[in-house]
Amino acid sequence: MAAHRLIGFLPEHPDTLEPAWQGTQSRRPEALTFIAPIAHGLDLLTYWTDKNARLSFGVMLTAGVLLGSHLSARARGEFRLESFSNAAELRDHLLGGVLMGVGGVTAMGCSVGQGVTGLAMLSAGAVLAVTGIAAGALLALKAQVRRADAAAG
Repeated sequence: MAAHRLIGFLPEHPDTLEPAWQGTQSRRPEALTFIAPIAHGLDLLTYWTDKNARLSFGVMLTAGVLLGSHLSARARGEFRLESFSNAAELRDHLLGGVLMGVGGVTAMGCSVGQGVTGLAMLSAGAVLAVTGIAAGALLALKAQVRRADAAAG
């Protein structure tokens, strides 16, 4: 029988003598998400002298997406700074950001973590979270259409 090797898995971590996954914050398998790695990245910046704080795959993925999209937009000449047209639009976007942040923390993952990983594992919580995400997006789109119709008519 061939020996199976798992990349990033230690059957016995030298410090704890317990099984551990390398490259994750919890040292256990973790779902792909952008919510927790942002918090872990802030921890790294805040507690940079803490030996328990480490660069995880999620933190590097989040940083790579931000840096890669910035460099790609610059290389194609598509980078530009944009602003809101009025205070109401700014308020709506801030409220949406707060709701997304609270939802991501409450659901223990963002749309990527819940939609891709949670649904693949047939998690009941993921079904509830993705249903809430879809319903919220539908309500927001309907509100925007109503607001655009009122402004035009």
